[in-house]
Amino acid sequence: MSCASNLFPGFDRLYWLAEGEGGSMYRGTLDVDDPMPLLLGERVPREPLVVTRAMGNAKCADVIWSTWSGVCFVSARLVKLLQLEKFTGWQTYPVQVIGEGGQCVADYFGLSVTGRCGPLQDERSHRIQKPRPVGPTRPVPGNPFEIPSDEVAKQPTLRYLVGWYFFEESWDGSDFFVPKQTSAIIVTEQVKQAFQRSAVVRFDRLDQIEELA
Repeated sequence: MSCASNLFPGFDRLYWLAEGEGGSMYRGTLDVDDPMPLLLGERVPREPLVVTRAMGNAKCADVIWSTWSGVCFVSARLVKLLQLEKFTGWQTYPVQVIGEGGQCVADYFGLSVTGRCGPLQDERSHRIQKPRPVGPTRPVPGNPFEIPSDEVAKQPTLRYLVGWYFFEESWDGSDFFVPKQTSAIIVTEQVKQAFQRSAVVRFDRLDQIEELA
């Protein structure tokens, strides 16, 4: 879908589209060297790419997450919803999802994001210090596969950057977009409302995201 030109809504109405609760669900993997051209819509394969189960059970939700950060696959039902709502900044590529027993799971597509904005500006984030969380170490926000180092995890307090910001004029007006030099999918509040019922999707408001400094 092509991009649109909208008024900047504010960082409190933009969201990072991330994996929600549902770690036991099907997680797929693609046999590719570099998934970024697929995620960014720079490569559209003619033939379906095969998605195999990397972990989780055989149950597939409307959004299937992958072992590659940011890369996901969406159901035909969800594609139809995005088309109906006329959201911009996205397109699909053909995939073949392989389920239990080697059977093909019908009607899934790879999600590419063609909308763009400039790089994240760490200097605009707030700096805070918080006690180290009790319990198992959680992945670093922004990268679900990066775990803080042992040295950082043992510190009594941790320093965080709060908020993801970018130069407002660099946003191309799309409902789906990716900041330069990241694999993070950012969406507008309208997309959040349309996705609301998906149990394996989480929306983190940009001005409230915390990540280790």
